[in-house]
Amino acid sequence: MILSDREIFLAETAPEKHGPESRTYGSQRSHTEKRPRKSINSEKEELVSFFRSPRALAPGMALTLAAYLVAIIYMIEFPMTIQEFTLLGVTIDVPLTGAVPIFFSFVMVHYLFDSHYIIGKDYVRSVDGVLSFSENDVVIEMQDIRAIEVDYGLYGRFANTGSIKIGTAAHEAQEITMRFVYNPEYYRDIIVARRAQLEPGTMRSID
Repeated sequence: MILSDREIFLAETAPEKHGPESRTYGSQRSHTEKRPRKSINSEKEELVSFFRSPRALAPGMALTLAAYLVAIIYMIEFPMTIQEFTLLGVTIDVPLTGAVPIFFSFVMVHYLFDSHYIIGKDYVRSVDGVLSFSENDVVIEMQDIRAIEVDYGLYGRFANTGSIKIGTAAHEAQEITMRFVYNPEYYRDIIVARRAQLEPGTMRSID
């Protein structure tokens, strides 16, 4: 018997039948199969590095955009707010109303990148003051962590942003506060999972 091209194609693409209850169709497979997510335990050997989240600073960014809009309106309605400055023989028109939104922009950039947080295999590190004159670099060993707390503000409850507070039981008590973090519970779970990988005799109990 000679099969046509269409019959050969249908035979090759037809699902295997192992019984009425084990039959799976293409439309059903597309809804039931999901991409595997990376588990927290699979990241225990990796270095997790992150900055503050723009989502956490969305209200401040919205205020900055509003300041730019107001500055443009004032510049159009009041042309006298545009001043001419001559520098090295070059005349530049500078809108004075733009000083406020530009200042807000620098503040937002400073908030976003002034702090750097790192979760290593056996330590947690917080570097504050990356864009400042003074820098505060704090490292806490996993075995010294005694308390991990996640705080949400009113806005953070809707945006899933908050702070992670890490307390230590070392002789000189230290604390790390990771502010403006998106999905702080995710990073907290990474710390808890990596701490659990330590030998039981080297750990202090978490309150």
